[in-house]
Amino acid sequence: MTELDLTRPRELGEILADALRIFGAHGSVFLTLTIVIVAPVGLVVDGVWGRALADGPDAHPPTAVTLTTLLLSGFVLPALVTALNVSVVMGLARGEQPSAALAFRRALPVIPRALGAVALAAAGVALGTVALVIPGIYLAIRWYIAAQVAVVEGLSGRSALERSAELVRGRWWNVFLLVLVTGLGFGLVGALLPALVGGGSPPLYVAATIVGQSIALSLTAVAGTLLYFDLRARRGQAWAPAAP
Repeated sequence: MTELDLTRPRELGEILADALRIFGAHGSVFLTLTIVIVAPVGLVVDGVWGRALADGPDAHPPTAVTLTTLLLSGFVLPALVTALNVSVVMGLARGEQPSAALAFRRALPVIPRALGAVALAAAGVALGTVALVIPGIYLAIRWYIAAQVAVVEGLSGRSALERSAELVRGRWWNVFLLVLVTGLGFGLVGALLPALVGGGSPPLYVAATIVGQSIALSLTAVAGTLLYFDLRARRGQAWAPAAP
């Protein structure tokens, strides 16, 4: 079982390396959790409504499909995946053997808080972006760990955003760099998989898109969770895991 210490700070390279190590050791659990969330959207919204199951990468989905996908991918899916992934990461720090069933049981009660925090953050970021792009970027980084705060600390809504801002304060550029690297690196994985294996078959293209997006979301959520505990440790507020 992967050993994990969440009580110490980590540099950017350590966060990325540990995220890959944790995902590599328990990929079946992380992918099970994430695919359960991502697959219905990929099949129903993009596959059926957007005709990707019929036309593959050549599909031209209606504007409503594109907007729905952006809405779900922008805050619903990341919030759900983060809540589930945080549960697994915390369990590893307690010395537990991770399982998808245990993660679902623990995450279900806190998912509404995570969704609420991310929805509020997304609304604020959207307003900031419409007003002037720079404020939107600033707020996106400032509130980047709101979902983790909601899950671990039990805060919701504005309180979760304020706590995220408090932890990010003084480390904004470090968080921005992590977001940039994970967005480019992990996002590339999600984009390459359907391009490499799904070109000849629309159903295979949809399946590869779902798996690729699930990998990218899981890795991003794990890295963001490690970042959250890193920021806590740097402020002398290290999380102390209880016994399993």
